[in-house]
Amino acid sequence: MGLVESFCLECIELKASVKDKADVLHLISSLAAGSEALKGIDKGTVFNALKEREELGTTAFGNYIAIPHCSIKGIKTFIVGAVTVPGGVDFNSLDKKPTKLFVFIVGPPENKNEHIRLLSAVSKILSSAGALDEILASENRDTFRERFLRYYMPQPEKKEKDKVFFHVFVQKREYWDDILQIFSSVEDSYLTVIETNNASYYLQKLPLFSEFWTESNKGFSRIILAVVDKGMGNDIIRRINLLVDNLDNKTGILVTVQELTYTGGSLDF
Repeated sequence: MGLVESFCLECIELKASVKDKADVLHLISSLAAGSEALKGIDKGTVFNALKEREELGTTAFGNYIAIPHCSIKGIKTFIVGAVTVPGGVDFNSLDKKPTKLFVFIVGPPENKNEHIRLLSAVSKILSSAGALDEILASENRDTFRERFLRYYMPQPEKKEKDKVFFHVFVQKREYWDDILQIFSSVEDSYLTVIETNNASYYLQKLPLFSEFWTESNKGFSRIILAVVDKGMGNDIIRRINLLVDNLDNKTGILVTVQELTYTGGSLDF
């Protein structure tokens, strides 16, 4: 199940009246426990799971947004819902600002990969320019869900079997998180990351080039290797271009794509 199938209309609560973090978690627990996907799971179980996750570190990452999430044994599928608090509420946000939008995810512990993809997809949507204001302005559940999913990266039809292989070389630290998130939010994708060194790190060890670099010039260097559905290739390239702005004239980012004649197996995050 992807984000579209998991997003439960009945699990959306707009303009909620809550006074603190505990109130928010109780409300989310009630919404989730009332869904068909969590039939047989009581509100207290959901609340405890959400609370335990928050104790590991806040899920309010800033910019008025939080993504509370947890795993619960005994359920078979994921559920995604949302709560809006127009005036904001203290949720221990990293930027100390009140949180106005909560998008929550509850799923089975056995499917970590899908959980990570959903988290990445939600985070990517909420970081899109203009998304937060438009979504918060929704007057009813249907409008909220429609506006939210409008920012979702379109997925290829399941009949598409061809794959492409991305190599993305990143030497600019400021782009790393966003580029990684682009790939981690794509359904039916497999990726790994290689920590590398810039060529200068090795060249400076050669006497001929030692005057140009020092040990301190090692720099940031990572490579994403990703296998994705061919139908997603152009959209991923477009998103990277939008992020980097004029990719062909920038140094420090290199993207290559190859068509694959065969793939077999899969990778975990």
